[in-house]
Amino acid sequence: VSCEGSQGKLEWFSKGAPEKVLGQCSYALVEGRPVPLTDEHRSDFLESARVLGDLSLRVLGLAGGDRADGLVWYGLVGMSDPLKDGVKESIAKVAESGVRVVMITGDSRDTAVSVARELGLFYHYETHKVAQTRAMIEALSGQEIESYSKEQLTEIVDRTVVFYRVSPTHKREIINAFQARGHVVAMTGDGVNDAPALKTADIGIGMGSGTDVAKEAAEMVLLDDNFSTIVSAIEEGKSIYNNILSFLRFQLTTSLATLMIVTGATLFALPLPFNPIQILWINIIMDGPPAQSLGMEPLHTEVMKKPPRSLQDPIFSREIVLTIIGSAVTMVTGTLMTFYFELEDSSHFSDPSASSPDDPNKRAVTMAFTTLVLFQ
Repeated sequence: VSCEGSQGKLEWFSKGAPEKVLGQCSYALVEGRPVPLTDEHRSDFLESARVLGDLSLRVLGLAGGDRADGLVWYGLVGMSDPLKDGVKESIAKVAESGVRVVMITGDSRDTAVSVARELGLFYHYETHKVAQTRAMIEALSGQEIESYSKEQLTEIVDRTVVFYRVSPTHKREIINAFQARGHVVAMTGDGVNDAPALKTADIGIGMGSGTDVAKEAAEMVLLDDNFSTIVSAIEEGKSIYNNILSFLRFQLTTSLATLMIVTGATLFALPLPFNPIQILWINIIMDGPPAQSLGMEPLHTEVMKKPPRSLQDPIFSREIVLTIIGSAVTMVTGTLMTFYFELEDSSHFSDPSASSPDDPNKRAVTMAFTTLVLFQ
């Protein structure tokens, strides 16, 4: 930036990545006096920036002067941006469920790697299934991303934990690479430059304290700016899915069993095992409330240990279909066997057309109905 000084002269100031700011400098402030900037000075300043970065500080270089093409290096500023309470534990929790967390930042490699190590991102990569077949890439810079083709970036993005010194364009390329590998990508951001990436991601997550542009581009906004809220959303989403699955599994099992019982009785020339009122009772009273209860089940503590589902996975997996069929067959077998033996005991097995109010089949029908209700 430039501004008019106290003597009416134009003065220039610059702040940013130390290596970038040093590239704009021709002099350095040493013991209060500007001296020509030497390679030794540059090495010392960059080493100091590295030391500050290793302390998890965000490092900025400062410079100024009366010429834009020959600034004076003023020094370094290390800013502490401590982790919020619960973030490390939340990352561990989502990692346990198979969700990978990567860092995308404009900070230096040293700062980014130090914070990532503090968060446990490298440890969680090593425990992820990707690490079983692919060696980890600790960090990748925006400049390195530019040197890769889309295919090359797609190949290595799964192995990278930290992306540093990235621009808005780099963020979109990273997200596209993850999506090309079949991942569902959630991206957090709060600035104007995050808006394109938030729009590109499958789930854009804006910060409540962020810019209006970022919040407009996001699908959801964290009013408390807390990563732990994302974990709660994942838990709620998994719980809702499990409840829907439980509801459908129960409804389909009982409906299939009822249909198979009536069909089986017809095929084996048996009297109808249920009368219309009993069938209505099964569908309305015995199916409805229990299914609703299953659909409203509270959050299970083990839900986060289940891995993420693929977008291509059907809601009914082979295992669930077999469970529904197996449960229905068990219910049908038990109910029809009870019905058959009760008919045989009543000595009316040979008269399937009997339907008078005093028909002894009523006991067999009642036993069949009771057996099915107990199975449910």
